[in-house]
Amino acid sequence: YVPSGGIPALKDHLSIDLSSSDTPHGHAEGDELRAIVRSVLDASHDYGQDEGAEEPDFVRNADIITSCFRGDSVEEIIALLQEQKDERADKMVKTLTRMSPSSLKVTHRQLVEGNKLNLHDCLKMEYRIGTECMRQTDFIEGVRALLVDKDNSPVWKPADLASVTDDMVDAYFQHMGDNELELAESRHERPLEAIPGAIGRNTPSRYVEFIP
Repeated sequence: YVPSGGIPALKDHLSIDLSSSDTPHGHAEGDELRAIVRSVLDASHDYGQDEGAEEPDFVRNADIITSCFRGDSVEEIIALLQEQKDERADKMVKTLTRMSPSSLKVTHRQLVEGNKLNLHDCLKMEYRIGTECMRQTDFIEGVRALLVDKDNSPVWKPADLASVTDDMVDAYFQHMGDNELELAESRHERPLEAIPGAIGRNTPSRYVEFIP
């Protein structure tokens, strides 16, 4: 965790270490890039953490997150949280049970699958998920309940986790054929995961160009 005030110093350290790479074109990539970033993050640099600053939620709740969110399903995660008999865990259960059951299961699958994928495949997966979200009703219903009518009473379909089948979740991850997201590597032909902050420029429909 780096507080916002420490981001400039973090960028400086990363710039120095990355520019010292011995690769032929002067850019760290692949395992070397990951090693450099990890060494900078693990180093004892002072990134401006205020002594009196409150710890972020994920730090305060790290014990519960570690012990409960290891569950193999959303249902198991919620069951583990309920077993904690802890006010913090109870708050997490209330938050989760307010959310779209479909989105909870899709997000859990996304996190599990994404941990095995490179950036290229993660972007394709997220495009499939986003496209299917627009076909289903829960995203629109959530916008209605939160931003349009502001009644904070969404009617999810399906209404509970037990009614969300594996086939329903699978639909968010299906290959889209001709409608798949098309990705092009940079002119240096570096691996996509080695090109930080290059997404978003000149981005027409279904096409993302990576520019160094």
